[in-house]
Amino acid sequence: MKYEIIDNAYSAQDRWKMYDFARNSRYIFGWAESGWEDVNGHRRVLHSDYSLEDVENMGVLRLHNSSRIDELIGGRTPVKQVINLAAPSDTFNPHTHPDKEVFIYYCNFRWNPEWAGETIIYSEHEYEAEHAITFRPGRVLWLKRGVMHSLRPPSQAAPEHRLTFAALFNADE
Repeated sequence: MKYEIIDNAYSAQDRWKMYDFARNSRYIFGWAESGWEDVNGHRRVLHSDYSLEDVENMGVLRLHNSSRIDELIGGRTPVKQVINLAAPSDTFNPHTHPDKEVFIYYCNFRWNPEWAGETIIYSEHEYEAEHAITFRPGRVLWLKRGVMHSLRPPSQAAPEHRLTFAALFNADE
């Protein structure tokens, strides 16, 4: 399987704490590693790079009650941590992390289906959408190495931004 979904891995109290931490993060435009700047507003990308200390303070990798998450992480330390913030009409491209496995946590404390924001999983060669993973508060999505994916921005009906925490782990550790 290309991915795993883990629901109900956090208490309501911990989910609220992590959402509040993500909501109050410092967000910046663009992706430093891509070499482009968002100067015309065509691709508005807001994110907050996290240090390992930020991850610890948020608690997302330690507050869960899932032995499966522990198995998937396998004692590894993430090599990159980020909160992605999505708003209606943002543009997101399909992409992959060829040598990384990805832990994605859906941060919002509430989310209705009509607000969209799904994670789209694509076929390996054709950019054909294969699966749409519903944005569900508190959900963890684990992506295997090299899985092509993107996100669907929230709909205009969404009263708040779509927030996801992502931690990338070297797949060969």
